[in-house]
Amino acid sequence: MAPEAARPTNHPLGDVFGELLRVYRIEAGLSQEDLAEKAGLSRRGISDLERGVRRAPYLATVRRLVLALQLDRPREVALTRAARGLPTDPTRDISSPAPSPMGAERRFRTLQNNLPRQRNRLIGRDTELRQIRQLLLRDDVNLVTITGAGGSGKTRLALELAHQLLEEFEDGVFFVPLAPVSEHARVLPTIAHGLGLLDVGNRPLLEIVKSALGEKRVLLLIDNFEHLRAAAVSIADILSSCGQIRMLITSRAPLGVREEHEFPLSPLALVDSMRPQHVGVLADCPSVVLFVERAAAIQPELELSEDNIRAMFEVCRRVDGLPLGIELAAARIRVLSPQAMVARLSSRLPFLSSDALDRPPRHQTLRATISWSYDLLPETDQNLFCRLAIFPGGFGFDAAESVRKRPWDHERDMLDNLSSLVEQNLLIRDADLFGEPRFRMLETIREFGLDRLEMSADLESVRGCMAGWVLSICNAAGPSLRTAEQLPWLARLEREHDNIRAVLGWTRDGLLDASIGLRICAMMWWFWHHHSYLTEARRWLEGMLAAAGSDSGADTREVLIAVGVIAFNQSDDSAAAGYLERALALGRQYGDQSTIAQARLYQSVLAVSREHDLDRSSTFLVEAERIFDETRDIWGIAMVRSRQAVVARLRGAHADSRQLGEEAIRLFRETGDRFGLGHSLVGLGHNLLEIHQPEAAAKQFIAAVEPLREIGNEWFVSRALAGLASSAIALGRPEVAGNLLGCADELRERIGAPVYGPDRAYYERALESLSKSLQLAKFESAIREGHEAAPEDLIRWFRSSIAT
Repeated sequence: MAPEAARPTNHPLGDVFGELLRVYRIEAGLSQEDLAEKAGLSRRGISDLERGVRRAPYLATVRRLVLALQLDRPREVALTRAARGLPTDPTRDISSPAPSPMGAERRFRTLQNNLPRQRNRLIGRDTELRQIRQLLLRDDVNLVTITGAGGSGKTRLALELAHQLLEEFEDGVFFVPLAPVSEHARVLPTIAHGLGLLDVGNRPLLEIVKSALGEKRVLLLIDNFEHLRAAAVSIADILSSCGQIRMLITSRAPLGVREEHEFPLSPLALVDSMRPQHVGVLADCPSVVLFVERAAAIQPELELSEDNIRAMFEVCRRVDGLPLGIELAAARIRVLSPQAMVARLSSRLPFLSSDALDRPPRHQTLRATISWSYDLLPETDQNLFCRLAIFPGGFGFDAAESVRKRPWDHERDMLDNLSSLVEQNLLIRDADLFGEPRFRMLETIREFGLDRLEMSADLESVRGCMAGWVLSICNAAGPSLRTAEQLPWLARLEREHDNIRAVLGWTRDGLLDASIGLRICAMMWWFWHHHSYLTEARRWLEGMLAAAGSDSGADTREVLIAVGVIAFNQSDDSAAAGYLERALALGRQYGDQSTIAQARLYQSVLAVSREHDLDRSSTFLVEAERIFDETRDIWGIAMVRSRQAVVARLRGAHADSRQLGEEAIRLFRETGDRFGLGHSLVGLGHNLLEIHQPEAAAKQFIAAVEPLREIGNEWFVSRALAGLASSAIALGRPEVAGNLLGCADELRERIGAPVYGPDRAYYERALESLSKSLQLAKFESAIREGHEAAPEDLIRWFRSSIAT
């Protein structure tokens, strides 16, 4: 069939991909079966794509089709754009600019340039290309500086743009690499050399350059300027003298001249790794696309399975989306699978080396790339940079001050130090937290700083400084975690969690005194509880108890209470009972009334769940209530009321249970503790279910979700959703109930938590009822859909379902 006969007519965008695929398959002389075999797809899959049944194929699938069809560049671009729902004309090379009205002789003229040929296509930078192009072609802009960390792809992006701008600069586009230049006095000679000018006679070279450029329309691409910023004055002079010239400069820090427009370049985008992502989303991620293309160039038979794509994404995430890191990692595909790379990337820098002879020496490893920026810093900034690398979770001003080397405090203000490191792209400024600037290092850069710190004599003292700072944060947070101030403190602890983990790890390993880790655990265990870090919390709590080796301190007693509560929440009642009994004994031994009251409070819970002994539970609550009353502990009294409501409900005294539950809710609102409030609302909902008031119960379960989500307690959110499922069953909405149970299951499974012990009977009754109400296929489908749904969406669906 001739190409003209196969050319598609105009179709809606949703149909263009299928039509293009059919055209290109016919042009290649392939049947659907042939193409399916070559691309590793099914014939039915090819048929569905061509008929428009599937209108949004994964880009990994598109790449397979491109290779199987052996498409040229224009057709590859057209097919890819169609897959993304973008309009395209397959008869024109859309990767080139539209035809110019000035005629073919202009378009095909050999333009003056010395741009190096690029071996690989640029990936994931379409937006940046468009934005910088628009900026550079504005009449009021003559200098754009692309700034970014080493390895972020500044040079590659600039070269791609320079190639695209060849027709815009009729007098030439010239590349001036400054990486080999070590002295700022050599910048002008290097520029002159790039322009083909000779430095002869006694005329100043600056005048020669300005005279040669004059009013010509020229683009100068000056690469790697960061170590030669003293030469920026000459750049400014050229720009002010030559009205038509444009400069595109790459540098890890801005030049600081008046004419400059800075364009900060971030690493390649990564999707949110904390949320489950479909493999198609990961495959389309620019970082993964880059990895696949570079790896496929080395290993053409590379398999694009779901497991491989997920491992490739993890590799890209581990190197922070830095293109250089991704390319160096992809080069390892010769000997390592993507999964093996993930396993080895715990130590990034030694792994990401390359012996490629054509790579600049500074790019042989990421270490050399980062060292390039580090060596440009004054000694004070070098010292601070290495000390700041101790923070795995980023830091604010107060944290930075805590590790600063004191004899140098007077030399520069901390803001100046940090600004310098940000300018060199060794630090990234994050979004402010409560108005405080936050800084972090890309992990690969931080590892370099840690290596330098370990080679110095400062590591031990810096560790101690950071531990002191973490301890001060936890001491301030601890008393507020059961009050109205809990949200900002929970957010602060979450933000500092990686830093806290580091200090606890040093304590566990014997690098810090055990009392530090014990104190941190005693102060922040409610954070772990509220944010459902149950397994991690227990590991730290038990580890610190073992390291402490003494039962005499108040922190030990608090940690025993904490690990008892966490063990109960993991359904390990036996261990919980042991820890609480030990805490009670120590509380009596040292006259610690707070420990006694807390131990009795939680033992009352165990008496119900483990022994089904309501009388014993009530006795424990009486003792706890007396102490909380004496100490005027409103939170403690609220907890007692909440437990008393449960006991009353289990006795069948539903009116008493409702009264006690409502009092607990009132007291928790007074203290501001959202966990206690949500917990008590769920309890009240269960009480209302038992007296056959499902709509009233549903209101309590729904009301519980907001405070529990505010504090980040996904486990207890799952309790509220499971309770709401029971309400849906009672109201005759089994499919909605299945969705809610599926969502509750997903939340629990994500954090490794069991069904909350006291709720197990409700949960099992709900499952049994659903299995009788729905056919197996519908039951499984409802649960599965719930796994993929957001709680707020299901709550809206529940409300709409009972309103109809």
